[in-house]
Amino acid sequence: MNNNMPRKVEKTNPNTSSNSQGAVDCCSLKDINRCGICEDLNATTRNAILNLIKQVERQKKLHFNKTELSILLHMCVEITGREVRDMTLDELKTFLYGTLDITNPFSLDGLCRACMQTSRHNPVKKTVSPVDFVHLLSVLLRGTLGERAELAFRIMDLDSDGLIRRNVEVRRLLHDTFDVSVAAQNPEIDPDEPVRDTINYLCEKLQCTLTQPISIDRFKALACEHPWIIESLLPCIPSEMTNLVFQTLFSTQIKLPSLEALPKISSK
Repeated sequence: MNNNMPRKVEKTNPNTSSNSQGAVDCCSLKDINRCGICEDLNATTRNAILNLIKQVERQKKLHFNKTELSILLHMCVEITGREVRDMTLDELKTFLYGTLDITNPFSLDGLCRACMQTSRHNPVKKTVSPVDFVHLLSVLLRGTLGERAELAFRIMDLDSDGLIRRNVEVRRLLHDTFDVSVAAQNPEIDPDEPVRDTINYLCEKLQCTLTQPISIDRFKALACEHPWIIESLLPCIPSEMTNLVFQTLFSTQIKLPSLEALPKISSK
């Protein structure tokens, strides 16, 4: 089945803006004082970050401690040009592309869409708050299988209707994922066969038919049994190495999420 999996999209810059930046240049652990603030910022910005830290600390299910949250919020401020404001979608895409090596356009668009769904958000204002940014990183870097499965589902749910359909999401996400040049050189090979076979295989595993789409609850249940399903249609989670390297920027306690389902304990 590995030969039938979609290949990784070549890395192309998601933005053409001259103000975009790749990897984040931010303060390091040693620059953060006991209050969780870098002194290389003006007083207004420091106070704003302190307020953000207090706000984020009240959030549930975050996989970061106070120091880690502080540094991540500093990163957020660096991404926004040292302005304490919501992040634009282009700024978020550039961060994901340059720092976490997420390059697929569907993945970048889906992550932005999922990030804005984290909290009640004004649909007209296409921005990502610092709180939503931290929530996104919490799931991408240290999330449980269930959390990553839910995020992946929201990324793949292209029309945000709460369902993944065979003839909508599955077909569209797998379109153009195979090299048709081989078929072009061999007329006896059907260029659509690899995609068709992959769609049939994945839909069988997902129990997704033309009349029975898959819901988020069903997807999460399947992903907990078979974790590979999370990225079966779209690569949207940083690689383990990228994750590890990025975590060294803000933590001395590296925590990588489990890539396998927990073994079932016998009731005997």
